[in-house]
Amino acid sequence: MSLGLDTEDADTRTVEMQGHSGLQITKDGIMQLTWADEERGYCMLVEGSQGLGDGLMEFAEQLEIR
Repeated sequence: MSLGLDTEDADTRTVEMQGHSGLQITKDGIMQLTWADEERGYCMLVEGSQGLGDGLMEFAEQLEIR
């Protein structure tokens, strides 16, 4: 499973999302959170304003795949 992300000149950090290793990318006022569950076969990408900060992470943690 792969996903192309623009990390050039961006601030990046590793995060844990829903028990999986993920990536937080911040660039040009936009924050992206991405992680994958390879056992269940999905990738998630959540994007929002950098100003949302922890609120975006809290939202992403509550997402459910059914």
